[in-house]
Amino acid sequence: MEYNGHCVRVQALDGYGEKIRMLITCSDYTSIAAIQHKGGKGDNPHYHLVIRSAVKDQALRVRLRKIFDLGKGNDHMSIKPWDGNIDAISYLFHEEPEALLFLQHNIPDETITKARERNKEVQTKIATAKERASWKIEEEMMNIYLANKTKPDVYQIANDIILFALRHDKYVPNDFLLKSMAYKIKFRLIDGDLAQEESFALSYTARVFRMDPDQERDWIDTMCRRGGVSSKTK
Repeated sequence: MEYNGHCVRVQALDGYGEKIRMLITCSDYTSIAAIQHKGGKGDNPHYHLVIRSAVKDQALRVRLRKIFDLGKGNDHMSIKPWDGNIDAISYLFHEEPEALLFLQHNIPDETITKARERNKEVQTKIATAKERASWKIEEEMMNIYLANKTKPDVYQIANDIILFALRHDKYVPNDFLLKSMAYKIKFRLIDGDLAQEESFALSYTARVFRMDPDQERDWIDTMCRRGGVSSKTK
């Protein structure tokens, strides 16, 4: 793949803003777009830059580490090659879609407008995917079971999860996630009932280790003798 430059993320440390502005004085950097973000919780100020340049990857890394020299490691600065795709520019607006650029050098306004539009498309797709995410089904199924005061077995729960996903335009969970969700819901429904919790744990362990009926019976007897299981469970 042919690379046209680099994407840079660097912490907003003292003096870095001015250093970013000074990058335009280097003829090797044909165009630059930069924006400042505060972080999701407002406590992680940093800059995102897209730099179009013919400078080789390792050479650019050495240059930028000398310029932005107040920190070390990926948390301080990360640098990735850029293939020229507009998605890298659109990512500048992922935290604040309407934010103004900190620096715009030799990049047409039309390109920035397209990048903003692309960001909106991406954010819409992300929101749709989150809305359809299968992990959200767990809470919705719990609400249904609690409202109906029912405590189905894990097989019925798994079946209900699949039907709910299909009927509500959700992603059907894969095998591993389906099992995990079904068992977690089952445990949450019996939470607080010591005997049922112990019985559930024994049954689940037997299934995970694929015990045959005789092995499961012997193992439960052993657990009871050790005092690890209440007599009610047995």
